[in-house]
This record gives sequence, C-alpha cells and structure tokens, in this order.
Amino acid sequence: MSDTPTGPEKLLERLSVLSKAPNIPLLEVSKWYQRLDQLIDKCTTAQRQTIIDTFKSDRLVITENGTWVKTDEVFQSSDEMDVPGASVVHSLVRHLSLWGKIAVPQRPNIEITINWLKTIPSEKTLTSDEMRRVRALLPIYPERIWNECRHWIDLEGRWVPVDDFQYCLTMPSMVTYSHLFPSIKIKQPISKI
Repeated sequence: MSDTPTGPEKLLERLSVLSKAPNIPLLEVSKWYQRLDQLIDKCTTAQRQTIIDTFKSDRLVITENGTWVKTDEVFQSSDEMDVPGASVVHSLVRHLSLWGKIAVPQRPNIEITINWLKTIPSEKTLTSDEMRRVRALLPIYPERIWNECRHWIDLEGRWVPVDDFQYCLTMPSMVTYSHLFPSIKIKQPISKI
C-alpha cells in the first residue's frame, strides 16, 4: 500500500480505520490530517465536497479529550466562557487550515448551540457525550433553549418536548430521584388502578 494516496478517498478511509482503533495513534492520525490539509487546496471541487461530506457524516475529527466526532460536534477553539465542556479539535492538529475548509466552526456560540440541539431527535435517550454537552449548555442558555428548542432533559436522560413535563423539581440538588418510578421520571401520568 502506497504512503502517498492521490485522492481523498484513501486518506479518508485510513482515518476511518484509525478512528475505530482501541488506542488512538495520534502521530499517525496527525500524518493523515496533514496530508488532507495539503490535498484539499489541490483537489477538484467534487473531491473537496467528498471530504466535507465525509467529515460531516462520519466521526473523523479527533478531539482534545480523545473522542471522535463529526464536524458539527466540535470547534476549532473554545474556553470555559464560551461553552463549558465544548469539544475542540485536538491540540496536536488544531493548527491545520483543514478545519476551516471543512466547516468546523471557529468557536461555539448560541446560534450553533441551538441549531445542534434542534437536531437531537425528540424522545431520544442521550449518549453520555451528548448528555455531558447538553448539561453544560442548559444552565448557560436556559431560556433560549427552553423557548427555541421546546425540549429539555427528563430525569431518565431523554430529550423530550417541554409540553410533556408534568412535574418539576425546584431544588434538584436536595432531592434524590433515583428511587422514583420510571413513569414519574419521564413525566407520564400515573394510571389509576
């Protein structure tokens, strides 16, 4: 197998294989990102679109915390004043111009946040990574998320419409709710026996 692929397909394929490796070989990942960075300016419009589409649909961006994400789940840079816990491109490869060319946003902002939250399917049980991100966002933009997304996290960790809520916890830090029945946690009415 040659070390100098002529088009983006082989590079993207190699990144896809690396993204599934149990241990992240950062230097190897960095090598293929750098090759893509060099290639993207020289490739055809169709090849460039293939690169953009692949990064948008597949988890090929390595983050600072070692997870693989899509382009709409990561930022080129961030700090705790933007969005706490926001995923950023790994520092080893953050300097590459590739990220701007494949539409990785520079920094998080409320519009990007709201648009991402609106893509989460209603009634979906959030993954641990999604839960971490959403929980970090809710206290920062509570009114805008409530009013514009019309969804919130229930006690079972699902993203549900706010109209489905029947109960509220006014002091959640003082209440343990793990012992509650699932029907209460998901805000469904209790059936009469």
